[in-house]
Amino acid sequence: MLAELRRRYDHGVGFIVGRARLDIDRVLVATLLIFGLAVVVLVANFELGADHLTAAFVNVIGRPRIRRARIVLSSHSDPTALRRGFRRRRVECRYTGTGDQGNENRQDTFQSKPSEESRIFRLGNKLNYMTEQTSTQGTVINVRHESTVLKGNPLGDPHVRDLWVYLPPSYDGTDIRYPTVYCLTGFTGRGKMLLNDSAFAPNLAERMDKLIAARTIKPMIAVMPDCFTYYGGSQYINSPATGRYEDYLTQEIVSFVDENFRTVDDRGSRAVMGKSSGGYGSLIMALRHADIFGLVCSTAGDSYFEYCYPMDFAKAFRKIKGDAKKFMRDFWATEKQNKDDHPALNTIGMAACYSPNGSDFDLPFDLETGEMREDVWRRWLEHDPVRIAEKHVDDLKSLKLLYIDAGTRDEFNLDIGAKILSRKLTDLNVPHIHEEFDDGHFNISYRYDRSLELISAHLD
Repeated sequence: MLAELRRRYDHGVGFIVGRARLDIDRVLVATLLIFGLAVVVLVANFELGADHLTAAFVNVIGRPRIRRARIVLSSHSDPTALRRGFRRRRVECRYTGTGDQGNENRQDTFQSKPSEESRIFRLGNKLNYMTEQTSTQGTVINVRHESTVLKGNPLGDPHVRDLWVYLPPSYDGTDIRYPTVYCLTGFTGRGKMLLNDSAFAPNLAERMDKLIAARTIKPMIAVMPDCFTYYGGSQYINSPATGRYEDYLTQEIVSFVDENFRTVDDRGSRAVMGKSSGGYGSLIMALRHADIFGLVCSTAGDSYFEYCYPMDFAKAFRKIKGDAKKFMRDFWATEKQNKDDHPALNTIGMAACYSPNGSDFDLPFDLETGEMREDVWRRWLEHDPVRIAEKHVDDLKSLKLLYIDAGTRDEFNLDIGAKILSRKLTDLNVPHIHEEFDDGHFNISYRYDRSLELISAHLD
């Protein structure tokens, strides 16, 4: 009897375990079949081979993907060759990500993948714009431009630089000429930075696509120059300590773009905009080069220096420790920086632009005690837009657009500088638009929309 019960127990347990194993096997098979079907759908939908499955999955969650590259001619060839080469010499490539990853010397034209319709998902009250937008998408070209004025610069910085150019969707296949907007980056930035990928905000090319497709702005060419230096930036001015970056932009880049792309070669159709140091550079273009740029937009541009720079001097003094050159060597020797490195770098970078001493520079404080050097500080103030505006009243009045804005919580007090500059312009009877917005200094690229809208509205 006991043996019979044991036999039936063992049989029952074995039956249950067997059924459980069978169910698990069925689940595994079903899972594999579903996964396989998903792979087939992804491959078909994204037109990718098996080695690009990772990129396909990345696209599903909304990361940008750049599909097409075209070879472009170098900048020193026949002026019309770039246009001919752009249309005739095509090499199909596929990339994931943005920019020139992996090869600094590659000369490419990038175009994001068109799709049949926008994919927009609502998340609460926000819109998540997937980067596969409408088929009206422009093209970004990377050209290696060789500069004459930067050759032999005192820092030994490259004189052959990347120039990034956005062409509107309608550029190919037409003979239309387009207005241009020159987009200047902030301190430590380069033009390529404006094409960085973000899951939550469009880069400049995607922003242009969106605004043009919505008819918010007219189709235009966007130019993204590289005016970076060993010290972190050039402020877009000439200095014997850094190089002739004002001449580089106004004498070389503008003429190169007009010769090689279908631009409207007229100040009334040529704009410049930027944020922070890029906003300062835009103001310099308004003050000294209104004959080249007829429309100027400055977001949080450096002005009224008393409020934006001295706040960093004590931190810079402690960090530099009496030897600015050693600080720079140490800074470049490691990728890891701490929170006080930026005040030191910024102060050195500004000194190289505002108070050069031959190919060297003078800091605005004593390197042993930290005491302010008033003679050097006065040299800085000579570059303050608030102070030099009255010297260029006629140039400022000739502009078709002068727009200044800043966040009311700007960490460098540039909203106050903008207020003071606006009052100065009003006293000088210079027409301009001054606006404020509720934000700080960082992560405000959405303000480019406002600048681009105003530029479009004021173009010839």
